Amino acid sequence: MSPIEKATHVLSTYFLSETERLNGGLPGLLYHYTSAAGMEGILSSGCFWANNVQHQNDLAEIRVAASIFRASIERFRVIESDGDVVPLFDALRQIMSRIDLGDVYVLSLVANGDDENLWGLYGDRGTGFSLAFPTLWPLQWNENWVLVKVQYGEETVREFSERSLRLIRTIYRQDIAQGAALPAKNYADLLFENIRWFAPAFKLNAWADEKEWRLFRIGSGDERQQRPDGRYFLKAPSKNKLRIAAVACGPQCPPEAVLSVRKAAYLNGYGEIDFHHSQFATASHRLAIDDAMRNAKP
Repeated sequence: MSPIEKATHVLSTYFLSETERLNGGLPGLLYHYTSAAGMEGILSSGCFWANNVQHQNDLAEIRVAASIFRASIERFRVIESDGDVVPLFDALRQIMSRIDLGDVYVLSLVANGDDENLWGLYGDRGTGFSLAFPTLWPLQWNENWVLVKVQYGEETVREFSERSLRLIRTIYRQDIAQGAALPAKNYADLLFENIRWFAPAFKLNAWADEKEWRLFRIGSGDERQQRPDGRYFLKAPSKNKLRIAAVACGPQCPPEAVLSVRKAAYLNGYGEIDFHHSQFATASHRLAIDDAMRNAKP
Protein backbone atom coordinates (compact mmCIF):
# COMPACT_ATOMS: atom_id res chain seq x y z
CA MET A 1 0.00 0.00 0.00
CA SER A 2 1.46 3.37 -1.04
CA PRO A 3 1.70 6.24 1.46
CA ILE A 4 -1.22 8.09 -0.12
CA GLU A 5 -3.35 4.93 -0.22
CA LYS A 6 -2.63 4.31 3.44
CA ALA A 7 -3.43 7.91 4.34
CA THR A 8 -6.65 7.74 2.33
CA HIS A 9 -7.73 4.59 4.15
CA VAL A 10 -6.97 6.00 7.60
CA LEU A 11 -8.74 9.31 6.91
CA SER A 12 -11.81 7.77 5.30
CA THR A 13 -12.19 5.34 8.21
CA TYR A 14 -11.79 8.15 10.71
CA PHE A 15 -14.31 10.46 9.05
CA LEU A 16 -16.82 7.63 8.67
CA SER A 17 -16.60 7.09 12.42
CA GLU A 18 -17.00 10.85 12.95
CA THR A 19 -20.18 10.84 10.86
CA GLU A 20 -21.59 7.95 12.89
CA ARG A 21 -20.66 9.71 16.13
CA LEU A 22 -22.21 13.03 15.12
CA ASN A 23 -25.38 11.36 13.84
CA GLY A 24 -26.12 9.48 17.04
CA GLY A 25 -29.77 9.49 18.09
CA LEU A 26 -31.42 9.50 14.66
CA PRO A 27 -35.16 10.11 15.30
CA GLY A 28 -37.91 7.98 13.77
CA LEU A 29 -39.14 10.91 11.66
CA LEU A 30 -37.57 14.08 10.32
CA TYR A 31 -39.52 17.17 9.29
CA HIS A 32 -39.12 19.93 6.73
CA TYR A 33 -40.89 23.29 7.01
CA THR A 34 -41.84 25.08 3.81
CA SER A 35 -44.34 27.45 2.21
CA ALA A 36 -47.49 26.33 0.38
CA ALA A 37 -45.72 26.91 -2.95
CA GLY A 38 -42.71 24.97 -1.71
CA MET A 39 -44.92 22.11 -0.60
CA GLU A 40 -46.57 21.90 -4.02
CA GLY A 41 -43.14 21.98 -5.66
CA ILE A 42 -42.01 19.04 -3.54
CA LEU A 43 -45.13 17.06 -4.41
CA SER A 44 -44.85 17.76 -8.13
CA SER A 45 -41.15 16.84 -8.33
CA GLY A 46 -41.13 14.00 -5.79
CA CYS A 47 -37.98 15.39 -4.19
CA PHE A 48 -36.64 18.16 -1.97
CA TRP A 49 -35.04 21.37 -3.25
CA ALA A 50 -31.78 22.30 -1.53
CA ASN A 51 -30.80 25.97 -1.75
CA ASN A 52 -27.34 27.35 -2.40
CA VAL A 53 -25.90 28.83 0.80
CA GLN A 54 -24.74 31.97 -1.02
CA HIS A 55 -28.27 33.32 -0.53
CA GLN A 56 -28.79 32.10 3.04
CA ASN A 57 -27.49 32.64 6.55
CA ASP A 58 -25.90 29.20 6.20
CA LEU A 59 -22.94 30.67 4.32
CA ALA A 60 -22.07 32.96 7.23
CA GLU A 61 -22.29 29.98 9.60
CA ILE A 62 -20.05 27.86 7.38
CA ARG A 63 -17.53 30.69 7.22
CA VAL A 64 -17.50 30.86 11.02
CA ALA A 65 -16.67 27.14 11.14
CA ALA A 66 -13.96 27.67 8.50
CA SER A 67 -12.45 30.57 10.46
CA ILE A 68 -12.23 28.41 13.59
CA PHE A 69 -10.53 25.65 11.59
CA ARG A 70 -8.14 28.23 10.15
CA ALA A 71 -7.28 29.46 13.65
CA SER A 72 -6.57 25.87 14.71
CA ILE A 73 -4.14 25.48 11.81
CA GLU A 74 -2.34 28.68 12.83
CA ARG A 75 -2.09 27.52 16.42
CA PHE A 76 -0.76 24.08 15.46
CA ARG A 77 1.85 25.68 13.23
CA VAL A 78 3.05 28.01 15.99
CA ILE A 79 3.44 25.26 18.59
CA GLU A 80 4.85 22.63 16.21
CA SER A 81 8.19 21.45 17.59
CA ASP A 82 9.21 19.31 14.61
CA GLY A 83 10.53 21.50 11.82
CA ASP A 84 9.94 18.74 9.26
CA VAL A 85 6.18 18.90 9.92
CA VAL A 86 5.81 22.68 9.52
CA PRO A 87 5.41 22.41 5.69
CA LEU A 88 2.20 20.45 6.30
CA PHE A 89 0.62 23.36 8.17
CA ASP A 90 1.95 25.81 5.57
CA ALA A 91 0.18 23.76 2.88
CA LEU A 92 -3.02 23.71 4.95
CA ARG A 93 -2.86 27.49 5.34
CA GLN A 94 -2.54 27.96 1.58
CA ILE A 95 -5.58 25.79 0.89
CA MET A 96 -7.64 27.65 3.51
CA SER A 97 -6.85 30.93 1.80
CA ARG A 98 -8.53 29.84 -1.43
CA ILE A 99 -11.11 27.27 -0.38
CA ASP A 100 -14.58 27.89 -1.86
CA LEU A 101 -17.50 27.13 0.42
CA GLY A 102 -20.03 28.89 -1.77
CA ASP A 103 -20.87 25.82 -3.83
CA VAL A 104 -22.76 24.18 -0.95
CA TYR A 105 -26.45 23.25 -1.18
CA VAL A 106 -28.36 22.72 2.05
CA LEU A 107 -31.80 21.46 3.05
CA SER A 108 -32.86 22.11 6.64
CA LEU A 109 -34.55 19.28 8.55
CA VAL A 110 -35.63 19.10 12.18
CA ALA A 111 -36.86 16.56 14.71
CA ASN A 112 -39.97 18.60 15.68
CA GLY A 113 -42.64 19.18 13.05
CA ASP A 114 -44.77 21.52 15.15
CA ASP A 115 -42.61 24.13 16.84
CA GLU A 116 -43.86 27.71 17.22
CA ASN A 117 -40.49 29.33 16.52
CA LEU A 118 -39.79 27.08 13.53
CA TRP A 119 -43.17 27.94 12.02
CA GLY A 120 -42.17 31.59 12.12
CA LEU A 121 -38.66 31.07 10.80
CA TYR A 122 -39.14 28.41 8.13
CA GLY A 123 -42.88 27.80 7.71
CA ASP A 124 -43.69 31.03 5.87
CA ARG A 125 -44.60 32.79 9.13
CA GLY A 126 -47.00 30.03 10.07
CA THR A 127 -48.92 30.01 6.77
CA GLY A 128 -47.02 27.04 5.33
CA PHE A 129 -46.61 23.36 6.09
CA SER A 130 -44.25 20.87 7.66
CA LEU A 131 -43.92 17.44 6.13
CA ALA A 132 -42.70 14.31 7.88
CA PHE A 133 -40.82 11.42 6.33
CA PRO A 134 -39.21 8.25 7.75
CA THR A 135 -35.56 8.70 8.67
CA LEU A 136 -34.57 5.43 6.97
CA TRP A 137 -35.67 6.89 3.65
CA PRO A 138 -32.73 9.36 3.40
CA LEU A 139 -30.37 6.38 3.38
CA GLN A 140 -31.44 6.03 -0.25
CA TRP A 141 -30.09 9.43 -1.32
CA ASN A 142 -28.14 9.47 -4.53
CA GLU A 143 -24.37 9.72 -4.36
CA ASN A 144 -22.84 12.97 -3.03
CA TRP A 145 -25.78 13.80 -0.73
CA VAL A 146 -24.97 13.65 2.98
CA LEU A 147 -27.28 13.74 6.01
CA VAL A 148 -25.73 15.10 9.22
CA LYS A 149 -26.93 16.08 12.66
CA VAL A 150 -25.92 19.70 13.26
CA GLN A 151 -23.47 20.32 16.10
CA TYR A 152 -23.63 23.61 17.99
CA GLY A 153 -21.02 25.89 19.54
CA GLU A 154 -17.53 27.10 18.66
CA GLU A 155 -15.92 24.63 21.05
CA THR A 156 -17.44 21.71 19.13
CA VAL A 157 -15.89 22.98 15.89
CA ARG A 158 -12.55 23.56 17.57
CA GLU A 159 -12.41 20.06 19.04
CA PHE A 160 -13.29 18.51 15.68
CA SER A 161 -10.64 20.63 13.95
CA GLU A 162 -7.93 19.71 16.41
CA ARG A 163 -8.71 15.97 16.27
CA SER A 164 -8.49 16.09 12.48
CA LEU A 165 -5.24 18.06 12.47
CA ARG A 166 -3.62 15.70 14.96
CA LEU A 167 -4.53 12.77 12.74
CA ILE A 168 -3.08 14.19 9.53
CA ARG A 169 0.02 15.34 11.45
CA THR A 170 0.55 11.80 12.75
CA ILE A 171 0.19 10.30 9.28
CA TYR A 172 2.62 12.82 7.75
CA ARG A 173 5.19 12.48 10.54
CA GLN A 174 5.15 8.68 10.34
CA ASP A 175 5.75 8.80 6.59
CA ILE A 176 8.66 11.22 7.14
CA ALA A 177 10.19 8.85 9.71
CA GLN A 178 9.89 5.97 7.26
CA GLY A 179 11.41 8.00 4.43
CA ALA A 180 8.22 7.60 2.38
CA ALA A 181 6.61 11.03 2.73
CA LEU A 182 5.10 12.69 -0.31
CA PRO A 183 4.99 16.50 -0.69
CA ALA A 184 3.08 18.13 2.17
CA LYS A 185 0.51 19.50 -0.28
CA ASN A 186 -0.67 15.94 -1.04
CA TYR A 187 -1.58 15.37 2.60
CA ALA A 188 -3.22 18.78 2.94
CA ASP A 189 -5.32 18.20 -0.19
CA LEU A 190 -6.36 14.77 1.08
CA LEU A 191 -7.48 16.17 4.44
CA PHE A 192 -9.60 18.85 2.80
CA GLU A 193 -11.19 16.38 0.41
CA ASN A 194 -12.64 14.77 3.52
CA ILE A 195 -13.06 17.58 6.00
CA ARG A 196 -14.84 20.12 3.78
CA TRP A 197 -17.86 17.80 3.83
CA PHE A 198 -18.26 18.55 7.52
CA ALA A 199 -18.48 22.35 7.18
CA PRO A 200 -22.33 22.43 7.07
CA ALA A 201 -22.49 20.23 10.20
CA PHE A 202 -21.68 23.10 12.56
CA LYS A 203 -23.67 26.13 13.70
CA LEU A 204 -23.37 28.76 16.39
CA ASN A 205 -24.85 27.93 19.78
CA ALA A 206 -27.53 30.62 19.39
CA TRP A 207 -29.44 28.21 17.11
CA ALA A 208 -29.12 25.13 19.31
CA ASP A 209 -32.83 25.06 20.18
CA GLU A 210 -33.65 24.15 16.55
CA LYS A 211 -32.05 20.69 16.86
CA GLU A 212 -31.44 20.78 13.14
CA TRP A 213 -30.35 18.10 10.72
CA ARG A 214 -28.99 18.99 7.31
CA LEU A 215 -29.13 17.23 4.00
CA PHE A 216 -26.41 18.78 1.87
CA ARG A 217 -24.16 18.45 -1.10
CA ILE A 218 -20.94 20.22 -2.05
CA GLY A 219 -20.59 20.90 -5.77
CA SER A 220 -23.42 21.07 -8.27
CA GLY A 221 -21.97 19.78 -11.51
CA ASP A 222 -24.40 20.61 -14.30
CA GLU A 223 -27.46 20.00 -12.14
CA ARG A 224 -28.07 23.35 -10.52
CA GLN A 225 -31.21 25.29 -11.40
CA GLN A 226 -32.29 28.88 -10.79
CA ARG A 227 -35.45 30.17 -9.16
CA PRO A 228 -37.27 33.24 -10.50
CA ASP A 229 -35.76 35.31 -7.67
CA GLY A 230 -32.24 34.43 -8.81
CA ARG A 231 -31.39 31.86 -6.14
CA TYR A 232 -29.74 28.62 -7.23
CA PHE A 233 -30.89 25.22 -5.99
CA LEU A 234 -30.43 21.52 -6.55
CA LYS A 235 -33.11 18.89 -6.54
CA ALA A 236 -32.20 16.35 -3.89
CA PRO A 237 -33.25 13.10 -5.54
CA SER A 238 -33.17 9.66 -4.04
CA LYS A 239 -33.29 6.25 -5.62
CA ASN A 240 -37.03 6.28 -4.97
CA LYS A 241 -39.78 8.91 -4.87
CA LEU A 242 -39.97 10.99 -1.70
CA ARG A 243 -42.01 9.25 0.97
CA ILE A 244 -44.29 11.49 3.02
CA ALA A 245 -45.62 10.14 6.31
CA ALA A 246 -47.79 13.14 7.24
CA VAL A 247 -48.25 16.87 6.73
CA ALA A 248 -48.94 19.50 9.38
CA CYS A 249 -50.73 22.74 8.50
CA GLY A 250 -49.22 25.89 9.92
CA PRO A 251 -51.15 27.76 12.64
CA GLN A 252 -52.13 30.48 10.13
CA CYS A 253 -52.29 28.28 7.03
CA PRO A 254 -55.23 29.40 4.82
CA PRO A 255 -57.85 26.71 4.08
CA GLU A 256 -57.44 27.32 0.34
CA ALA A 257 -53.73 26.50 0.63
CA VAL A 258 -54.56 23.19 2.33
CA LEU A 259 -56.98 22.33 -0.47
CA SER A 260 -54.43 23.24 -3.12
CA VAL A 261 -51.77 21.06 -1.49
CA ARG A 262 -54.21 18.17 -1.10
CA LYS A 263 -55.06 18.43 -4.80
CA ALA A 264 -51.37 18.47 -5.72
CA ALA A 265 -50.88 15.33 -3.64
CA TYR A 266 -53.61 13.49 -5.60
CA LEU A 267 -52.37 14.70 -8.97
CA ASN A 268 -48.84 13.52 -8.24
CA GLY A 269 -49.64 10.06 -6.95
CA TYR A 270 -49.50 10.66 -3.21
CA GLY A 271 -53.13 9.81 -2.63
CA GLU A 272 -54.59 10.50 0.79
CA ILE A 273 -51.93 12.33 2.77
CA ASP A 274 -52.56 12.48 6.51
CA PHE A 275 -53.04 16.19 7.36
CA HIS A 276 -52.64 17.40 10.96
CA HIS A 277 -53.42 20.68 12.67
CA SER A 278 -50.72 22.60 14.47
CA GLN A 279 -51.17 22.68 18.21
CA PHE A 280 -50.73 26.45 17.96
CA ALA A 281 -53.74 26.92 15.67
CA THR A 282 -56.90 28.39 17.15
CA ALA A 283 -60.07 26.31 17.39
CA SER A 284 -61.79 28.48 14.79
CA HIS A 285 -58.88 28.08 12.39
CA ARG A 286 -58.95 24.29 12.75
CA LEU A 287 -62.69 24.27 12.15
CA ALA A 288 -62.32 26.38 8.98
CA ILE A 289 -59.80 23.94 7.54
CA ASP A 290 -61.87 20.89 8.50
CA ASP A 291 -64.97 22.39 6.87
CA ALA A 292 -63.08 23.26 3.70
CA MET A 293 -61.63 19.75 3.39
CA ARG A 294 -64.93 18.06 4.15
CA ASN A 295 -66.83 20.08 1.57
CA ALA A 296 -64.23 19.98 -1.19
CA LYS A 297 -63.76 17.20 -3.70
CA PRO A 298 -60.34 15.46 -3.72
